[in-house]
Amino acid sequence: MATEVDWNNVGGKDREKTRFVKFTDGKTVNCRPIGTVVEFIKFFIKSPNGNRSICVELADADQAATVLSQHSGQQYTPQHRYAMNVLNREDGQIYVLEVGSSIFKHFANWATAAKQQPGSNAGGDWSIYAEGNGKQRRYTTTFIKNTPVVEAERKTIKEAGGVYTLKGEKSVFPSVPLDQLIEKAFGESSGQPATTPATEPASEPQAATTAVMNDDPINW
Repeated sequence: MATEVDWNNVGGKDREKTRFVKFTDGKTVNCRPIGTVVEFIKFFIKSPNGNRSICVELADADQAATVLSQHSGQQYTPQHRYAMNVLNREDGQIYVLEVGSSIFKHFANWATAAKQQPGSNAGGDWSIYAEGNGKQRRYTTTFIKNTPVVEAERKTIKEAGGVYTLKGEKSVFPSVPLDQLIEKAFGESSGQPATTPATEPASEPQAATTAVMNDDPINW
């Protein structure tokens, strides 16, 4: 589920609200990855109880899609997502960058070529330019230059509360077990047991093989 980078000296804590990178047509986001990359499956749920998104483990993707589709009578497609903490160069604060394969593949290709993790101290700054809206949106993702994180930046990150938690029970993207899927998605009880074990962390960044509609965190 995750690609680990040693960033213990930055730390992290619970926050009242998560700041997500938001893309706007014709605008460029300049950011610097920090630490861990995680991957997961997300479903966007529309129901009379309101719109929401839920995440499941990679290994549960197909079964979760079947459960959701059969219960609702609508087709649900698993979306392979990636997320990492980034230092936003516009305001100097930590954000969560959640993306699909059209953006993440560039980080993965860089990691393979450089033999370094994008969020390690050997990483650097990136620019992501968004053009268009909705399903027609396209992204241009470019590595700018190597930028080791200096002590002043580390101090600022720590004082602001550290990086966001992207793994475990307190993750920004907690995985929903299969036996809780219907309840979490639609506010109803299912009684269906979970049968699929959790996915082990990956050792290297992996390119997504599942197409996604959009790289924005919320896609209603």
